[in-house]
Amino acid sequence: MMVIPYILLVVSIVIWIFIPFRQFRGNYFVFFLILATLDPLTVFIRALISIHPLRIYSICSIFLIFSLFDRKSFKKRIPLIFTIILINTLIALFSSFQFLQIDLFLLNIIIEFFILERTVLFIQEKKYINLFHLVLNLYMLTLIIKYFVIMIDVKTGINYFYVTSSFEILIGVYFLLANEKNSTIYILERDGKMGNNIVNKTNYIK
Repeated sequence: MMVIPYILLVVSIVIWIFIPFRQFRGNYFVFFLILATLDPLTVFIRALISIHPLRIYSICSIFLIFSLFDRKSFKKRIPLIFTIILINTLIALFSSFQFLQIDLFLLNIIIEFFILERTVLFIQEKKYINLFHLVLNLYMLTLIIKYFVIMIDVKTGINYFYVTSSFEILIGVYFLLANEKNSTIYILERDGKMGNNIVNKTNYIK
């Protein structure tokens, strides 16, 4: 059983390390770049010093949140952002393991909030649903559930961790093949006569 985490880790690193190339110049490029470097960075740091992976994940999660900010918002809030990063880093490094689990769970909820907000705004503006966004939200929900299960029951959480990690690898394969521009979309059109929503499935390839 102990070999399973290492197999999942290696497969995950191999798949996710290439995802930023597929997402290059997309709205989520920096987000995926951080995700891609997270596991290799964790392995490297743990080889140098003894530190729990969740502490590294917690530190990196705050950068995932800020990667979802637009440039104008980011520049306006630089002092606040650095303060939040500093506080979260101190919490990640010096808090108890139980509090760290809560911190990581809440950080992932915040990340999902921003992604979900982006998704809703996209639908309102473009009048269609992008499958890419749905899969990305599904990925974040998987992470949230995983950390929640670990938080309330470590033993059960470890087994669930294996299941969700395998599922996340499959999601990674999707992100290797698709991005926002070439993903399947569902166009929402308005029927003037009946007043009903008609859903047409199409595929946009650039």
